[in-house]
Amino acid sequence: MDTTIKKRASNKKLKEVIDSDSYTEKPYTEREVGDGAPAENEMTEQKQENEIKAVYEPKENDKSPPGVYLRLEINLVFLGLLALALSTRLPNLDEPRYIVVKYSGIYTYFLGLFIVGRQIWRRIGNSESGIRLAFSALWRLLIFTVIPFAVYASVFYVHLLMLPKAGPHDSVMTSAFQASLQVRYTDGRGSSHQQQVTCYSFKDVNNWWLVKRPDQVSLAVSRPPDAIRHGDVVQLLHGITSRALNSHDVAAPVSPQSQEVSCYIDYNVSMPAQNLWRVDIVNRDSEDATWDSIRSLVRLVHVDSGSALRFSGRQLPAWGFHQHEVVADKVLTHQDTVWNVEEHRYTKAEDRKERERELVTAEMIPTAVTQLTFWEKFAELQYKMIAHAPDAPHGHMFASEPSEWPLLVRSIAYWLSPNSNAQVHLIGNLITWYTGSISVILYSGFLVLYAIRQRRACSDLPPMALQKFYDAAIWLAYIVITFKKFSVLNYGNIDLTEHDLLNLRWKDTWDFILHKKG
Repeated sequence: MDTTIKKRASNKKLKEVIDSDSYTEKPYTEREVGDGAPAENEMTEQKQENEIKAVYEPKENDKSPPGVYLRLEINLVFLGLLALALSTRLPNLDEPRYIVVKYSGIYTYFLGLFIVGRQIWRRIGNSESGIRLAFSALWRLLIFTVIPFAVYASVFYVHLLMLPKAGPHDSVMTSAFQASLQVRYTDGRGSSHQQQVTCYSFKDVNNWWLVKRPDQVSLAVSRPPDAIRHGDVVQLLHGITSRALNSHDVAAPVSPQSQEVSCYIDYNVSMPAQNLWRVDIVNRDSEDATWDSIRSLVRLVHVDSGSALRFSGRQLPAWGFHQHEVVADKVLTHQDTVWNVEEHRYTKAEDRKERERELVTAEMIPTAVTQLTFWEKFAELQYKMIAHAPDAPHGHMFASEPSEWPLLVRSIAYWLSPNSNAQVHLIGNLITWYTGSISVILYSGFLVLYAIRQRRACSDLPPMALQKFYDAAIWLAYIVITFKKFSVLNYGNIDLTEHDLLNLRWKDTWDFILHKKG
C-alpha cells in the first residue's frame, strides 16, 4: 500500500479535505481521555448528590463521542465504578464518601487494592481479635486476587478451548504455540528459488536448511544421530541449493550498519567463504543444552566476525521481491537474533537431486505433535499482548499525546459529513478541564501545606469548611454554557459554516475539518 504523509502547515487555520469519504465510513478512534479530578463534596442528603451528578455528567463534551462510537466503554466504566463503590462504601457506611472520578481497567484494580490495604492497615492498631482480623484480610485477598484472576484466566481458557485451529495471524506467536494448534500445511507451493537469504512469514520449501559439522562431508545423518549442543560450530546448507550460509564484512543492502548475509557462491570472487556459525542456545538453563526443534531458542553467531544472525525488520526493494532482510549484527543481545527450528527431519539421501525432490514433494508437517499446557499458552499470550503493543499501528494525524490532555491542546476527529461541514470531534469542556487541571495542582500544594501545619498543631480552618465549594453555582453555569456551545461537535447534526468553525476554534492547535470548495 502506497501512503503519503504530509506535514500540517502551521499557517493554515483549518484542514481542507478533498476527499472526505474516508471520514464517513469509519470514525477515528483514540485512546481514552481521562476526566479531571474535581474535589469531593460532602453532602448531607443522598438526593442532593444525585441531583448534582445528573446535572454535571451530561455537561462534559468529551463524554458523548466515546459513548456513541465506543459502546464497550460504557460497560467498562460501569464495572469500574461499581468496584470502587463496593470497595469504599460497604466497609465505611458510617463515613460515606462520594466518587466523581472515572477509572477503568487495571488502574481501578490497583486503586481497589490500595483502598482495601489501607482499611486493613488502620484496623491493625485496633483492639479487635487477631484471628478475626486475619480472616477479614484473607477474604479480602481472596476477592481482590483469586476471583479476578480466575475470571481472567477462564476467559482465555474458553478462548483456547473454542479456537484450537491455526489462523492467518498466528505468526506473532512462538513456533511451539503455533505447532500446538490444529493445522495441515499444504504442499506444492511455488517459490522463486533465488539465492539471496531473506525472511517471510509463511512456510515454504526454501525454509529448509541442513545443519552439519564443518569436517563432515556426507549430508546423510549418521547412526546414531550426532546431536548439536550449545557452543558447537556448524555449517548451515540451504536445502535446495546446498550452498552454505555465509557472512562477510560487506554492508547489508538495506541496513548498511550491519553485515550482509548470503549463500556463498564461488564465482572467482576474491573473498573466501566465511560460513562457520557458533550455536548459542539461549534457554539452555530452562530447557536443555542440546539443540532441539521447537523448544530451543538459538542464537547463531558468525565465527569470523562475531556478529549474530538477525532479522532486521526491514523489507528489500523490488529486486528482493519485498521480502524481509536478514543481516549479521554486532549487537548479540537483540531480541531479533533469537531463532528456533519449527520442523526437523533426518537427511537420508546423499544425492542432491534426490534430496531436493524429497524436500519439494514432502508435506511440511511436524513429525510429532507439540503439546503445550494451558498455563504455558496463557503465559505466552500475556507476554505477546504486552510485548507487541508497540507494534500496533501508530496514531493518525489527529492523534494526541497524554501530555496534551490536561490542557486540551488537540482535538480528535471522529466523523465528517460527506455533504456539509457537520462533524463530530472529541473535545472536552474547557471550563471543567482547566478547572480540574488547576485544582489538581492547587490541591496537591495545599495538601502538603495543611499536612505540615496540622502536624505542627496549627488549625487554620474548621474541618467542615474544607469540604465546601462556595462558587459551585458560578462554576456550574460556566460548564453549562461551554457545553452548549460545543455540543454541535458532539452530535454532528448541524451544518457548520467556516465562520462557525472559526468561532469554535478556541485553541490554535485544534484541528477542525473543512470541505474544500470547488
